[in-house]
Amino acid sequence: MKQVILSVIGLLLVLPGFAQTNTPFYYNDYWKLTTREDAVYFRTGALDTTHLVFAGAVKDYFRSGQLQMSGSYQAGLRHGPFVFYYANGQTKIKGNYDLGQRVGEWHYYYPEGSLKQRVEFTDNDFYVWEYYDSLGNTQVDNGTGTWQNSYYEPGNPSKIIVEGKFVNGKKDGKWKCSNEYGRLYYVETFKEGEFVKGKAVNAIGGRGGKYEQELNNKLLPPFKLSIAEQFIFAREDVQEEYPYLAKIVVSEEAGFNTVDVQPMYPGGMHQAYRLVTNHLVYPERARREGIQGKVFVQFVIDKDGSVTQAKTIKGIGGGCDREAERIVSLMKDWEPGYKDGEPVRVRMVLPITFQLTPNLESRY
Repeated sequence: MKQVILSVIGLLLVLPGFAQTNTPFYYNDYWKLTTREDAVYFRTGALDTTHLVFAGAVKDYFRSGQLQMSGSYQAGLRHGPFVFYYANGQTKIKGNYDLGQRVGEWHYYYPEGSLKQRVEFTDNDFYVWEYYDSLGNTQVDNGTGTWQNSYYEPGNPSKIIVEGKFVNGKKDGKWKCSNEYGRLYYVETFKEGEFVKGKAVNAIGGRGGKYEQELNNKLLPPFKLSIAEQFIFAREDVQEEYPYLAKIVVSEEAGFNTVDVQPMYPGGMHQAYRLVTNHLVYPERARREGIQGKVFVQFVIDKDGSVTQAKTIKGIGGGCDREAERIVSLMKDWEPGYKDGEPVRVRMVLPITFQLTPNLESRY
């Protein structure tokens, strides 16, 4: 039996009105929910307990009480200014979201306060206009130069390094992704900002699979955001601390720890969200009987990016389960996940919320 790797993503359909709680959320160092006693970070802000998403302003803090992040959510999506801070109080990253998408100029800083890079996000891509190394040497000036980004993924002890060249703000030439020990994951080629080709590299340095869409791991948002938004529990007993999250069923094996590169929906998850809102049809029986709630659909992104094995693992009936499965099956042509430079099958769980708005109810 082929191995299937588990991951979790989340979307919602509509958020008209909701019940909420302002109880603090406590996180471990991987941003999984834990107890107050074991917390490394904590968050304040409103949770929409009907749809299980954050709503309005949120603030994250280090255990010391020092601010770690401020931002806000609209309909469960990051929206408006977000600012991240180092433990010493210096600004780390700042920029704006528009319904889940980074937009406009973002600024990144080193711990002592000097500018690291100035980046512009637009049309699901990014353009680097300024970049300085840790010694203050200019590496990218007015959009041209050599750029590098390094980061850690949860559960992966090796630092991931992405490097390549920008010309007039756009990616150009060969780009590569490797770990800090020199193990190569992939090589991509660009021309004037346009993706030309990509090749994954397998675990022993040999030729891996070729692919025709850029892998979007070069300048990811802080991993904490996605994990905190999924409400993953550090231990099973922690769930008792958060009774309003009782509807969430996510095993400890779920997460972002198991693949080198996560599957990517064309255009990003913002486009997946648009597909749901544009194509989901509220089942007649569910409307008639007032059935609302969240359907959890499990599915597999195969090695070729196709969606298979869509099935409801927790439903609400009234035709909603079948409709949620239909919508998931429409999400075609994913960029597959990669492990050790090879495409792999990745199992995902997608919660879709069905909520009747007053306008919908008044039509029937």
